[in-house]
Amino acid sequence: MPPTVDPTQPPTVSPSPTLPVTGENTTPLWWLFGIGTAMVAIGGTVSLILRRSRTSPVA
Repeated sequence: MPPTVDPTQPPTVSPSPTLPVTGENTTPLWWLFGIGTAMVAIGGTVSLILRRSRTSPVA
């Protein structure tokens, strides 16, 4: 068994240094969660701006 593939030691290069290395299968989930949260936040702000501009027109 090669020393590079050792379940007791974490990989030397981690795709996300800020998050604990739990497995390669959970990395896409974090990306999807971050992208989804960003899209919801942007959508919410845009909808609020459109609602405010429609209800109280500055011009």
